[in-house]
Amino acid sequence: MNHHANRIAVRHIVAALLGSSLGLPVAHAASGSYQGIIDADSGLGFMGQTMRVDFVYDETTPPSGIFGGTAFFDGFLTAMSVSIGASTWNWDPAGYSSMSLTNDSVLVFANGVEDRVSAYVDTFNGPSLVAPPVQPEAYFFDFSLYDNLPNGNPDGLAAHVTLPMTAPNPDLFRIDGNNENRMSFRFYTGDPEVGNQYAITAQNVALVPEPSAVLMMLAGIGMIGMVAGRRRSRRP
Repeated sequence: MNHHANRIAVRHIVAALLGSSLGLPVAHAASGSYQGIIDADSGLGFMGQTMRVDFVYDETTPPSGIFGGTAFFDGFLTAMSVSIGASTWNWDPAGYSSMSLTNDSVLVFANGVEDRVSAYVDTFNGPSLVAPPVQPEAYFFDFSLYDNLPNGNPDGLAAHVTLPMTAPNPDLFRIDGNNENRMSFRFYTGDPEVGNQYAITAQNVALVPEPSAVLMMLAGIGMIGMVAGRRRSRRP
């Protein structure tokens, strides 16, 4: 079974569970998992390890703004976890999330026409990465996919005014024939302006082909949250 079929299976399983146990209409949710080998870690000792992100988003989120060939989708996320080794950080729904999609447009003149997918997410709960811990700590996640061969084969992105029904595949994004994608998990400790800042990054990010137990759990949490939110919005 390929990764597209697996994602559909995850959605159907969660939908069945929600429909039978809650008696509620099923919300729209897309899910995915990325992973990559860490190639920079601000001296934290994670070089060569795997960074993984599991996420769920509402594919029906309307654009919060459209500027030419770029659309922005604030509040698109419903659940996310970031894992490095045995440590996991879970996104707090009180935090912020935004995704931007650029389709066949010029953002950087030197790049020419390109496709671009970018996302930014903040506010995570999880273990401290420095010892002894220094408070406060704030965590951020971002990823970027670029394709300056948008009219070639493959084409990274087909449209920008709606969110994709499945997670974008990093393998479809190319810069002059090479993969150009990354994800970064960043955090600071102490005062946001004068404290220490760290960044853990992974290049050549790839889709994880099999749905994990974590992803299925996040899908359930995300869909329950969306359904609950829509029920609240319908109350007089």
